[in-house]
Amino acid sequence: AASEEPAYMDTIGWVHYKRNELTKALPILEQAVDKAPDAAVIRYHLGMVYMKNNQHDQAKVHLKKAVDAGVQFAGLDQAKAALKQL
Repeated sequence: AASEEPAYMDTIGWVHYKRNELTKALPILEQAVDKAPDAAVIRYHLGMVYMKNNQHDQAKVHLKKAVDAGVQFAGLDQAKAALKQL
């Protein structure tokens, strides 16, 4: 959890999200995006945390950047579906 590696931060943040521990997930994923702003999957994960936390404006920003990155990642279809809900 103390890692400075964005991929590790993303993993632990996503685990917290899956456990519905949004207050733990949010700062970790925000830091991961700061360190790797072009990582579509990390933006997707952060967007989903924002969405579940009813922070829809922030969710839309990150989900759109993830989808618009033009890369395949696990969760791309879910990111597109989430954007349609916002």
